[in-house]
Amino acid sequence: MIAFLPILWAAEPCVEPCTKTHVVALPNVGYDTDDGLGFGGRLELTRVREGVDPYLMSLVLQGFATLNGYHHHKIKLDLPHLPGDHRLTAYLAFRMWLNDGYWGMGNGAIRKEEEDGEFYHYSLLQPYARVTLSRKIAGPWSAFAALEGKWSRVTTETDSLLAEEQPYGMDGGLSLQVVAGARWDSRQPEVTPEKGGMVELALRAAPPLGPVGQGAFVGIFGSVRGFWQVFPRLNLGARTMAEYLYGNVPFYEMVHWAGWMPVAGMGGADTLRGVSFGRFHGPGKWVLNTEARIDVIEHMLFRRSMRWQIVPFADVGAVFGVPEEERSADAPAVPLHPGVGGGIRAIFDTTLVGRLDFACGWDPATRDGVLARRPDLGVYVVFDHTF
Repeated sequence: MIAFLPILWAAEPCVEPCTKTHVVALPNVGYDTDDGLGFGGRLELTRVREGVDPYLMSLVLQGFATLNGYHHHKIKLDLPHLPGDHRLTAYLAFRMWLNDGYWGMGNGAIRKEEEDGEFYHYSLLQPYARVTLSRKIAGPWSAFAALEGKWSRVTTETDSLLAEEQPYGMDGGLSLQVVAGARWDSRQPEVTPEKGGMVELALRAAPPLGPVGQGAFVGIFGSVRGFWQVFPRLNLGARTMAEYLYGNVPFYEMVHWAGWMPVAGMGGADTLRGVSFGRFHGPGKWVLNTEARIDVIEHMLFRRSMRWQIVPFADVGAVFGVPEEERSADAPAVPLHPGVGGGIRAIFDTTLVGRLDFACGWDPATRDGVLARRPDLGVYVVFDHTF
């Protein structure tokens, strides 16, 4: 989210066809209830041309760390209009969670309120890189392939739930994943769609890498999203995603999604708002997100468009596929995990989106041995739309 006025620069006006370079540099303050208050900086360099969606080139440089020990430093390059109808996206990141959570396996994993926070938390260090190449096939159809690499290190206290249950993946290690799939994309415009949709189907596979690697697994992923302009200032959006992983799947991999642009979390700012990031683990996972994006004001800032939205939303999700003997607890009576809330979007220069969301989820927890669904608050100050 933009915390201070950005430092802006744009090329001088030019004759048609006009190509401009936009630069946005800003300090930022971010917050979410999983990782705490954080500080950093972000630089976005975008090459734009009128009539070209979303841009000719985008380069994002970010450094960000929170007081709870979360780090996300990244470089992202996106070239959507390469010759031959190709698109190249490259992503390099250093990620570290000193306060990541593990509450057990299965959709009904119970949180005991009498336990302190350390019982459910661990540390995960995970440098990450991914290169994705896509090519248009016909109309809105395209095929894509990606190569993804990450190295993981897990650290936990000896008296934590993670140390007690010892799910697969405790030793961490190197993982190389190959992703291949197809998508149908008719969103207009791409970054903040007002109509159209996107359908994705992808397969991913991680081969065995011997003593330095994780186990081998494969997965199938599907996603559908759609957008509808109901009134000139009201747009509705929805996304559903599902994935199932087979094989020796590290527990921390169960909360990451495949697809053209990978998504992190089963819970948290980008999947199930109001529910803790990684709250539920299982080889299968599903989530549904719905939003109403209401334009309230649009004005010019530094000679560029600034658009503000109010966004009520509702999410629901579940995990599945955990064998009964591996579940941490019996499933509660309601097998779905909902979250509802509202937020604000600040959309600057059509491609830079700041997001502030407040959400309430319901967490299966016990207090004095009594099981109930207790409200849990999620607050997220981040960049980019949820979907």
